Amino acid sequence: RCTRNVTAAILILFLILYHIPDRTWRGANLLVFGAHWERFPRLNGYYAGLSNLVPISQHVEEGVQDLWSKTANTDLLSEDDIRTRIIAYNPYPHNNTRRCFLDDKGTVDIPALYSYQGIPQYHPEPLHGSYDALGLRDDICFDRYGRLGAYGLDENATIQEHHSPDETITSTPHSKSINWQSIDWSAAQHRCHGTNKHQFVQTPDSVGHRSTPRQALVLRTWTGYHYTPHVMMNIRALISELSLGSGAEYDVHLLVHVKNNSAQFWESQDLYREILHANIPKEFRGLATLWSESQMEMVYPGPFLNNTLNKSGKSIHGVYSSSHMPLQYFAQNNAQYEHFWNWEMDMRYTGHYYELLDRLGHWANAQPRHGLWERSAKYYLEKMHGTWKQFSDLVHQENPNTIFGPVKFPGSQAPKLQRASWLSSSVEDDKDADLITLSPLFDPNESGWYFDTDITGYPSDSPLPPRRVAIIAASRM
Repeated sequence: RCTRNVTAAILILFLILYHIPDRTWRGANLLVFGAHWERFPRLNGYYAGLSNLVPISQHVEEGVQDLWSKTANTDLLSEDDIRTRIIAYNPYPHNNTRRCFLDDKGTVDIPALYSYQGIPQYHPEPLHGSYDALGLRDDICFDRYGRLGAYGLDENATIQEHHSPDETITSTPHSKSINWQSIDWSAAQHRCHGTNKHQFVQTPDSVGHRSTPRQALVLRTWTGYHYTPHVMMNIRALISELSLGSGAEYDVHLLVHVKNNSAQFWESQDLYREILHANIPKEFRGLATLWSESQMEMVYPGPFLNNTLNKSGKSIHGVYSSSHMPLQYFAQNNAQYEHFWNWEMDMRYTGHYYELLDRLGHWANAQPRHGLWERSAKYYLEKMHGTWKQFSDLVHQENPNTIFGPVKFPGSQAPKLQRASWLSSSVEDDKDADLITLSPLFDPNESGWYFDTDITGYPSDSPLPPRRVAIIAASRM
C-alpha cells in the first residue's frame, strides 16, 4: 500500500510539471504539436534582396508584422541603381605593405571583394554581439557574388542552381578567371612574407615602434574530408584576405588529422606525400601538416595514471579529448608566429576575414583585466544590455568581488614569479590578449554540463581546481 501511495504521488507530480509548460505556451499562443519554435514568425527580412537597399540611417529592423505587405507599395531599385552602389571593399590599414600576387611572375592579382553601400530594408539586426563594440562596418552588405565571385563562384554550376529567384544582380566587376589548379597558395604566402619582411623585423630605424606580430590561422581538417566547391572558395578567401591582402600579417595552415594510427608518416617522406596527395587538394598541399593520435602519444607520453576523470572514455591523445595537443606541437615547430587561431572547417563569415580577426584582436587588447573572468562568462546582447560599457557596469554590479590574477587553490603549482608579474603589471597595459574565444568562458563546476569533472593533469583525489570552459574550440592563443 505504501508503494502504491508513493507511485501515485510521483505520477501526480509528473502530470503537474508536464502541464506547466503546456499552459505557459498556450497562454502565449505558442502551443503547437511538435517544436514550439516553429510557431514563431519567420523573419522575411533576410530575403529582402538588393532591390530594397537603403542607407543605414533609413534602415528599419523587421518587426513581427508582415514584411511583404509593407514593401508591396514601395519603389524597388533598378539594376542600374544597384550597380551604382557597388564598391570595392578594402578594410586594410594604410601602411607600407607591399603588393602581393598569386603567381611568381607577379601577373595574377589578389581576388577583390565587392560590397554594396546600404542595407536591405527590414533586414534583421544581429541577435548577439555588436558591430559598434567591435568596430565593424554596419553600413554595407555583401551578396554571394561580391563575397565569393572572386574565388570561383561563377565557375560552380551546382551553387548557381540554388540562387535566390528575386536577385537582380548577376555579376560584379571581378577580375579575369583564375586557373586555380595552377595556384600554389603556400608558395604565394612565402613570397608575400619575403616581400613584406620589413614589417616584421625590428631594425635600428624602428626603435620605439613595435613590429607587427605575425599570426597563424590553423584550419583543423582530417583524412577523408570532402572538399566541396564552397569549402574550396572559403579556404581561398581565408588565404587571400588574411595573408596576401595584409602583406603576410597572417599565414593560413591546414592541420590534418591522420585517422590511420598505424601510418607512421613521420618516418617516411614518401608516405607523408602519399597521404597529402590522397587527401588534400593540389592548391593547398603546401599548407598541410599531418598529425595522428599515435604521434601525440610519443610527443606527450604521460603517464596520466589516476589524475584523469575521463567521462568520454576516449583516448586522452585523441582529437575529442585533447584537440590542443597537436596545435601546441604545431606551435612549437612554428615559433615565427606570436598567435595561433584555432579554426574549424565549417566556420563561415559573410564579411571580410581580415576585418573580423583584426577587430577581434584590437577589441580584446583594450579590455581591462578587472572583471575579465566575469564578463567573459556571459553573452552580450546589445538590445538587452545596451552599450558594452553598460554591460560591463552591470556585470561589475553583479560581481563586485572580481577574480584578478592567478587563483590560489590546493595543489596549485603556479610559479611565484608569474603571480608577482601579473599583480605588478598595469591594469590597462594594452598588451595582446593571451586567449580569445568566440563563445563564453563559463565555470563548469556544478554547471550541469556532462563533462564538468572531466579533468586531465590534476590529481583526482584533490578538490576540483578553478577552471573555465568554452564549448566551441574556435579561439586565438
